[in-house]
Amino acid sequence: MYDVINFEEEVIKRSEEKPVLVDFWAPWCGPCKMLGPILERAYENSNGKWVLKKVNVDENPDLSARYGIRGIPAVKLFRDGKVADEFTGVIPENSFLNWLEKHIPNEEKIELNEIQEEIKTGNPEVALPRLREFIKRHPKNKEARLALARAIYRGKPEEALSLLEDIREDSPLFEEAHAVTTLASLLMKGREPGSLEERPVKKLYLEAIEAIRNADWDRALGQMIEVILEDKNYDDEGARKAVIAMFNLLGKTHELTRKYRRRFDMSLY
Repeated sequence: MYDVINFEEEVIKRSEEKPVLVDFWAPWCGPCKMLGPILERAYENSNGKWVLKKVNVDENPDLSARYGIRGIPAVKLFRDGKVADEFTGVIPENSFLNWLEKHIPNEEKIELNEIQEEIKTGNPEVALPRLREFIKRHPKNKEARLALARAIYRGKPEEALSLLEDIREDSPLFEEAHAVTTLASLLMKGREPGSLEERPVKKLYLEAIEAIRNADWDRALGQMIEVILEDKNYDDEGARKAVIAMFNLLGKTHELTRKYRRRFDMSLY
């Protein structure tokens, strides 16, 4: 499917119409087998904005010499018949996508970034309907679904959980998605207090959950840490998991993360 038959036609001339990414590889090359699926996934999600082609260096020594291939995998991006950029070796998928985006702007991502910025600047009445409409057009966009889940989980935890159910541990979005999932699940428990074991810390735990629902992060963090100090194992260490989730969503540099981080660490021992 991707193998080059006629380099001049399939790469040089084609790159005058749209960018062509060429993967110089060989069947015996282990790193090539690692990078190949990354390139192919990106191409399959590109909506035809660029072309992926592969050159087997063993079968095409003249092309390898022409483009100075000394190590593989070697990736070269052609535009207007010339190499616009290149790299050699395996790089992480996120790094590759960032590299690609410098040369082939992702209109889908640009639109999503605009919507997310609108949410951050405090205009959710406009941004959330736009985000929902965006997801209808791009249902496979996990970053968009995570953005919506993060925006609605305190009021609609069930919907937030359904938006995130296919974000797995190997995804770069997993840590943030797991944090949202943790808090959404906790909020659902708060609606059914009878499902929680009757122990002295239950009232404090429920108050902390309500603070999360109200986005009172200072109170929520303080109370969850108090739960850990009094009964660390309550609700399968629910308070510990909640604090970690809040830290992840607030960010390492947030003033409340810095305020409570040391106290939290000490509460575990």
